[in-house]
Amino acid sequence: MRVLKKFNWNFNFETKRLIRPINYLKFVPLLNKLNLNLLNSSVRYFIKKKFDDNENLKLFNLKKNFKLISDSFKNRKLPQIAKDFPMIERDESWLKWRLFDCPYSQNIHFFEYKNSFSIVHIYSVKKVQRLNVLFTYSTEMSEEFKLYKLITKWSINNNIDYIWAIHKTQDFNDIFPQIHKRPLRFASWSENSSIFKSLEKGFFDLQGIDSDIESAFYLE
Repeated sequence: MRVLKKFNWNFNFETKRLIRPINYLKFVPLLNKLNLNLLNSSVRYFIKKKFDDNENLKLFNLKKNFKLISDSFKNRKLPQIAKDFPMIERDESWLKWRLFDCPYSQNIHFFEYKNSFSIVHIYSVKKVQRLNVLFTYSTEMSEEFKLYKLITKWSINNNIDYIWAIHKTQDFNDIFPQIHKRPLRFASWSENSSIFKSLEKGFFDLQGIDSDIESAFYLE
């Protein structure tokens, strides 16, 4: 980082890594080994009260329903503010390569709520059941906050221990505790002054799907 600063690179820390632990016992090695189901149920019960909602989500397998995702992806809408930021170019061939053709595609699923979609990766590492939010988008008015809340409720009811996401624009403090947020460093440089200035603001829609951190624990 010091070397990049020396050459006057831009740094942006506005994008955050978000974490919502559900079963805190799984992050204490001794308690994780003991597999204290009763205590786990009690912890989930108290967290669940915060996310009580009459509506429920259904989980869909991405490979079996890829056409639905592909069609909705083509029609996704971005908020007006997005035009003021640099954007990652994403198209249908990229979507297929990143999700359908990836080595753990059988573990990729999605939720849908009022034409807002959230693609997730569900897997287990060292007895910790994880749900990584890869990509969230909408074809109409965004219901992103409600969707995240319902995903958390679904996770509590389906033995997920840990929710992970990357996000920039929303204030999700009611879902993801502030204490677990970590800024992600985005470094950029261009000899073109206009591009350099634009990159200074960071990308608008960096998400979990854009990070190699998301697949770091994958084992064949």
